[in-house]
Amino acid sequence: MQMLASRFVPQEQDYISPFDTRVPGFRSGWWGDYFQNTIDPDHRPYPFTDHTGAEAARALLREHAGFTNRKIGISLPPRAVAVDFIEVREDLYHPRQGVGTRVVRLIEAIYPDVTLFAFSEGVDRFWGSTGWEFIPRADGDDRPRPLFVLRREEDGA
Repeated sequence: MQMLASRFVPQEQDYISPFDTRVPGFRSGWWGDYFQNTIDPDHRPYPFTDHTGAEAARALLREHAGFTNRKIGISLPPRAVAVDFIEVREDLYHPRQGVGTRVVRLIEAIYPDVTLFAFSEGVDRFWGSTGWEFIPRADGDDRPRPLFVLRREEDGA
């Protein structure tokens, strides 16, 4: 697979996903159900296409997602951006082709001066491979989703 390209696709209508939920290889529930609400200007849906224009991956980012959490023991700047979902098209999983990592690198390029973070949904090994920092919870509870952060100097983090 060659280099990926991305573009922002806004949710233009309340209750309607900006993604085509009929594209094979993606979990329609992730990309349809999530948008069964009114438009949230902080959510940023991005499709990632290959050199042929075929959709290879999707991501949902959330701007202005910074927070302070005593249980985790971290404070993220107000401008921080959350990676809420990333999904690579199913037929690109095996053999692995590095699509997920390229998506992360493109997200980093889209937000070059902002702290990025993601709560892992059972893909801790993937997030660990990106070079993002794993933040163990201050309270020692390892049941919730692990947090991975890419801190940016410009953010004052």
